[in-house]
Amino acid sequence: MHRVYDHEDWRVFLQEELERRREGGADGSVRDFARKMGVDSAQFHRILAGRAPLPFRHLSALVELLGLDRRATAFFEELVRLDRARTEEEKSRCRERLSALRGVAASPVEGTQAQFYQNWRHTVVRALVGSGRVRGDGSELAGLASPPLSEQEARDSVALLLDLGLVERGEDGSLRLRDAHVVSGPDIPVAVVRGYHRESIQQARRALREIPPGERDISAVTTAVDAAGFATLREMARELRQKVQKLSHGTRSPDRIFQVNVQLFPVAWGSRGGAP
Repeated sequence: MHRVYDHEDWRVFLQEELERRREGGADGSVRDFARKMGVDSAQFHRILAGRAPLPFRHLSALVELLGLDRRATAFFEELVRLDRARTEEEKSRCRERLSALRGVAASPVEGTQAQFYQNWRHTVVRALVGSGRVRGDGSELAGLASPPLSEQEARDSVALLLDLGLVERGEDGSLRLRDAHVVSGPDIPVAVVRGYHRESIQQARRALREIPPGERDISAVTTAVDAAGFATLREMARELRQKVQKLSHGTRSPDRIFQVNVQLFPVAWGSRGGAP
């Protein structure tokens, strides 16, 4: 994770970044940054010392100099907004967005663990293990899944999770998660990830038929955007996933497991030139 997410003050991050560049032999002087940003050097010193705010008109030049990616840029910009916020309502909105952008630590599922994604029930059983004390072979989890699993399916999933190192046994014999949150790693075969997504969508179709509306939320929106809007929508979807993880991370006594699917795909093109 990028170092910027460890900070609550953009000035501290920038000063550390300048020091890191100087130690690495790169140009990390305040004077050079100020010149490239089009800011008076003395004024930039006052800004870094907290005696003046960073003008928003210079923000894009600064993040370009820092070489931040899209998400890190959004986080850094939100730190600047928090610094300039005057009301508690503004500060609260900034902190909420910072929290979503920061997310929670997630360990990658490696290519050697790809079997984890080859059947939807493995992810459900793993979540059930993480939601409470489970002993024995896991057959007790069978009736908790929706749709229910057979006891053999539950046992097989637990055995696989143990074999893959995604679940472990404590000294008291109970099952527990090796890592609180996981995410598919870059070496998981594309076909495996696509298969998992297809199964997730199939589960949503089943829920639409079988789960009462009061116990689910399935909705859709069709919208027209340009290329920049599409990039923004992808970022919004990523932020939603981060918020879901943080909600889960902060829930101490979960009593249900939800599948949250987010799909964003084209259904029409505004011009022939837009089609792939």
